[in-house]
Amino acid sequence: MDAMAQAIEQSNTILISGQLNYIDFTKYEFSQAMKILIKELKVPIINEICPLDVDLKKEVNTMIPITSILHEPSSVLILPENIFDWNQIHVQDWLISHSLLQMSRLFTNFNGQSLMYMSEIIENVEPQQVVPLLQDDSIRRTSQNLSLVELTHFRSLLDQQKQSLTSNIVAKSTKFRSIFIGVLFHKCNTQTSHF
Repeated sequence: MDAMAQAIEQSNTILISGQLNYIDFTKYEFSQAMKILIKELKVPIINEICPLDVDLKKEVNTMIPITSILHEPSSVLILPENIFDWNQIHVQDWLISHSLLQMSRLFTNFNGQSLMYMSEIIENVEPQQVVPLLQDDSIRRTSQNLSLVELTHFRSLLDQQKQSLTSNIVAKSTKFRSIFIGVLFHKCNTQTSHF
């Protein structure tokens, strides 16, 4: 039993079957063993395999709904223009839709405001201080080292999002100013025509 527990802890992938079907993967080539397994399960060939990271260090005593495990970005969910209006679902959807899977696990329960605060910390604190702290959080929360590639991609996308927000605010301000000037101009023209 200890050998099985150690094998599970040291493996990259664990396949759990609901029935007592047993296929010895050490006796067959992997592809042949998979064919036997699929035949035993009597399911069509699976074209897409979705890996799932499991944190063995945490004990969970509650049932986890499958929908939370298989969360995919919603194509219907529309993000508010202002990042500060994003809720946790918006943040997770945005991170996952941009393939920032580690960041989505690291920033679980973040809303838009939390995301902006994190962005400010990353921008304003020395990288020699921020990166080790994020690394510690990443190991603690995801059991993985911090991906600098993903962190860089995250910063780039968030900067684009902030620039988009700023340009939208400027555009709305310019539009409002144009309307206001137009109303003033119209009012001035109507007042001077009365004299």
